[in-house]
Amino acid sequence: MNMSRLLDQIKKHPDIHKAGMILCHNGIVRETSRDNRMVSGLKVVVDHEKLESIIRENKKRPGIIEILV
Repeated sequence: MNMSRLLDQIKKHPDIHKAGMILCHNGIVRETSRDNRMVSGLKVVVDHEKLESIIRENKKRPGIIEILV
């Protein structure tokens, strides 16, 4: 994921003049799990259908001009 590329893409959006904020989330892996065990790796599984549904629904909200993942 290239955060700079995503920010540049948002800034070129035709409705950027309507935006008051660009919100980004850049998570990191913790040293220990919630039960205090050392973390040795991370497995990410994406439910693309669910993700697209969430994006579609949230783009309908007032004030949202774009959602990039």
